[in-house]
Amino acid sequence: MQNTNYPGGRKQICAQEVLRIPRTCRERYLALDAPHLLPLQEAGIRFSGLGVLDGGYHIRRFDPRWHSLIYTFEGSGRLETGGRKHVLHPGTLYIAPAHCPHEYWIRGRPWKLGWFCLEERNGFNCMPVEPRVLATASHPLVASVIPQLTDDPGSASHAQPAILHDCVHLLLTILRHDTKSTLASREQQQGRRLDAAFLEVPRAPTLAWPM
Repeated sequence: MQNTNYPGGRKQICAQEVLRIPRTCRERYLALDAPHLLPLQEAGIRFSGLGVLDGGYHIRRFDPRWHSLIYTFEGSGRLETGGRKHVLHPGTLYIAPAHCPHEYWIRGRPWKLGWFCLEERNGFNCMPVEPRVLATASHPLVASVIPQLTDDPGSASHAQPAILHDCVHLLLTILRHDTKSTLASREQQQGRRLDAAFLEVPRAPTLAWPM
C-alpha cells in the first residue's frame, strides 16, 4: 500500500483500491464496536458512515470484498461500473455486490452521502447479482438516522439509549426494505425478458430455441 499526502489531502494506492480524499472532505463513522450497535454488526454491516465531500474526492475499487450501498442526500456524484456511467442524484441508491469493480467521484459539490459496506454473508440475503442505481424514498430517513449513530460524542442520542435503540432498528428496517426492493426489481426485469421471449416463439416456431 502506498499512502501519499499531497497539498490538497490524502491519496492511498494499493492493489485493491485507489482513494483520493481532499482535506476539505468531512466523514463521520458509525461506532460499530459500541454495544448498542451490536445488531448492525450481527446483520453484517462492516463499515458505515456519513460523508460531506468536496474538492477532488475520487474512489476506485478493483475488487471490493464487501457489498456496497451508497445513498445520495445532497449534491451529486458520477459512477462508472460494468462499462456503464451513471449520475447519482439526491434520492438515489447505488447498490453493488462484492467483487464488482466500480469508480465514483464528485459531480455536484458538496456531495453528501451515506454509505454501508456489508459482509458477503450478511443478514439481508437479498443482494443483487449486478450493480444497480435506483430511486428510493427512504433517503431522508437514512440521512436523519446515521448522524444519531456516529462516533460524534456531541450527538444528542448518546445520552438517550431509547433513541439509539429505535435508530438502530429503524436503520435495519430501511436497509432490509431497500435491498429486497432491489432484488424484486431485478426479478421483475427477468420476468419481463422471459415474457418477451415467449411472445417471440409463435412468430418463429421452427427455430431451435435454447433451453
